[in-house]
Amino acid sequence: MLWELDIENVAVISKAHISFTEGFNVFTGETGAGKSMLLGAIGAVLGSRVSKDIIRTGETKARVTALFGNLPEKTVEAIHSLGLDVSDNEVVISREITAERSVCHINGTVTTASVLKSIGRLLVDIHGQRDNYVLADPLSHLGFIDSFSGNADILEQYQRDYSKLMEISKKLKELSIDEMQKKRRLQELEFEINDISSADLKLGEEESLVQRKRIIKNSKELVKALSLANHLFSGDDESDGIISMLEQAEGCIFSSSEFIPEMAEVLKKVTDLRYELDESAEYIKDRLSELSFDENELELIEERLDVIFKMKAKYGSSIEKVLEHLKNAEEEYKLYCDNSELTDRLNKEFSEALKKAGISSDKLTDSRRKAAGKFASAIKAELEMLSMPNAVLDIPIKKTEMTKTGADELEIFISVNSGEELRPLAKVASGGEMSRIMLAIKNVVSAKDDVPTQIFDEIDSGISGIAAGKVGRKLYEASKGRQIICVTHLAQVAVFADNHLLIEKMTSDGRTFTSVKAISKDEKAEEIARITSGENKSEAALAGAKELLDFAEKEKLCI
Repeated sequence: MLWELDIENVAVISKAHISFTEGFNVFTGETGAGKSMLLGAIGAVLGSRVSKDIIRTGETKARVTALFGNLPEKTVEAIHSLGLDVSDNEVVISREITAERSVCHINGTVTTASVLKSIGRLLVDIHGQRDNYVLADPLSHLGFIDSFSGNADILEQYQRDYSKLMEISKKLKELSIDEMQKKRRLQELEFEINDISSADLKLGEEESLVQRKRIIKNSKELVKALSLANHLFSGDDESDGIISMLEQAEGCIFSSSEFIPEMAEVLKKVTDLRYELDESAEYIKDRLSELSFDENELELIEERLDVIFKMKAKYGSSIEKVLEHLKNAEEEYKLYCDNSELTDRLNKEFSEALKKAGISSDKLTDSRRKAAGKFASAIKAELEMLSMPNAVLDIPIKKTEMTKTGADELEIFISVNSGEELRPLAKVASGGEMSRIMLAIKNVVSAKDDVPTQIFDEIDSGISGIAAGKVGRKLYEASKGRQIICVTHLAQVAVFADNHLLIEKMTSDGRTFTSVKAISKDEKAEEIARITSGENKSEAALAGAKELLDFAEKEKLCI
């Protein structure tokens, strides 16, 4: 669950520290006070895409830090699988946003926004105001049934089987090109194979040629330098070199060692040095011999490098890439030449894969059919408690061609009033009804998952009167054993809060600031009165607010 949230320099929020509790947490405040920015901050720390525009005017960076605790085992395992530690069943997530980039941390370890997003899905389920539109899309209805049925393993197995089927199907399509295309492609491949093969490229060849070219171009300077070094080492008829002088020194030291035993160690060092210089002199002579080259060698190197350049321009950025292209071309050429045998094998594999995917698809369909009726009944029961007692639902499932999500097509049909025929959900429900239906779906689905925190942004949109009170009661009931955070403008919802948080906007020194604070019981009455009657709160409005709060407390005792 989300225990603590620290926000710095996010839009109108300069600095805020918010403590949440288990159960039902409610945010209220004037329109424009910064509730959307607050939810945006929570979304940012959960990996949502953010813009640099989120940074408060005049500041260089924004920062959001969240402490989550009481984590489900599934979430802990997922975090461990990323190589991150979870101590005391808590995790601290932070995100810092600057004009250039954003930096994410989980328990102090740098990570990416995509990792935050994958972890965030296990920590919080956010329902925004726009999510009601999801109900209008039949494609989303399938996801509701899958979440409710808990058939993740069946769906995963089907998707593996389907992916294998599509892979084989793709290979078969590649083999089934018409004869003219096949002939043209074979000619292209044959040309490429011959072209690259005739170049006879070798790994490391280009580097060796470039090095040899540099040596040849600088050969005069190299001959001069190495000849001088050779002369200094070996000498000539007129003068001794370093090695000759060392040999003379060796003899002198050897003769003295008979009288000074300690000179034996000096003799050994001089002898070792002479051996090393001998080797160096030989190496220099060998390099000098290599500096003699044919006058045409440089031209031949240039021609060879030109061949390599042309091969790279046509087939890859390096000799390694060119040779890889050759290997692929040879394999493709062989594929086309042997395609009758390969086609037979792939057709057999396709039949086996189709059968396997069909079995997985049938299991998935069976699971969905069993869940659909139970799901409809569970939603109906929820809607009865949300002042929609006459709602009737049906979820017919039709068999279709296999796709990534299965071979099923379904849509929620509903009748919200007695005597009305069942029609597609998007064509029947009003805005307020959509909000209640979505709340019902969230409650039913959340009972099947391990996500400990749900956030609702104005789930009560379009609702008033008795229905509003029912929504408040239902949100409080759903928060038992979990955590619900709700932004609301309805007093009937706010009175059920375990933890009531007030968002206020104020101006100081020409700048706007937003503050967030938990309010006391007396302050709750003041806020409820403001929601119901505006800033001009009368004694009657205050009395009505207290009465509404007392009613909610009594209702809680019955839940």
